[in-house]
Amino acid sequence: MGHCYVGQGPQNFRALDALVNWVEHGVAPEGLDAVTLEFYVPSLGPIRSGLLCPYPQVSEIIDPNGDIYDYHNYRCAAPGH
Repeated sequence: MGHCYVGQGPQNFRALDALVNWVEHGVAPEGLDAVTLEFYVPSLGPIRSGLLCPYPQVSEIIDPNGDIYDYHNYRCAAPGH
């Protein structure tokens, strides 16, 4: 992600949870939620999250009036769709 605790972008994503769900339950991830942590201290919880999508898909907001910092308000879509 290239943000590495020095920017406002996400620093963490839950790849292991997605992999376990895929291997143990046969549910492949549509995307991964990426999280920016407040003051970079995980115990304080996320302040913003987004959705990482498999290439060539892009993260697309579902409801522009909804919470733009919540990955639940995004979906993976084909570019330019």
